[in-house]
Amino acid sequence: MKYIITWMLIFVMPFTAYADKIFLVKKGTTVTPTEDWQCMNNDTAKKLIKKIKLCESECEIKLNSLRDLKNADIKLLEDKLAVRKEEHKAIVREKDKAFNELELECQEQVEEASKGNGLWWKVTLGVVGGVLIGGLTTGLVLTLKD
Repeated sequence: MKYIITWMLIFVMPFTAYADKIFLVKKGTTVTPTEDWQCMNNDTAKKLIKKIKLCESECEIKLNSLRDLKNADIKLLEDKLAVRKEEHKAIVREKDKAFNELELECQEQVEEASKGNGLWWKVTLGVVGGVLIGGLTTGLVLTLKD
């Protein structure tokens, strides 16, 4: 048993420890079939090349569709923003119009009051007189109730 392990270490170990060089290929460089590909048969190599080309075209199609989707989303959001801006401007114009109308109405009321026609004095005296008469009447009723 001891000799079998020794013989395995001597003869099998060098073959399993030996490995070919691994290298990276940059995109766009052509690789020619050499002895590095000798472990691959022609059918497997053809399938691999077709799969790589198919994967590149699928990725390009997906990339283009995603780019189109992104552009459509950007266009949609820009249109929504433009609509919101117009709505905001319309609301501001409506508020400005309402403020201007209120301002004109207040100016007219101030001008009428400053003319001295005495209407506001009459209204004030009527309200104060009503409060006084109501207070006196309530007081008399409460005192006479007992």
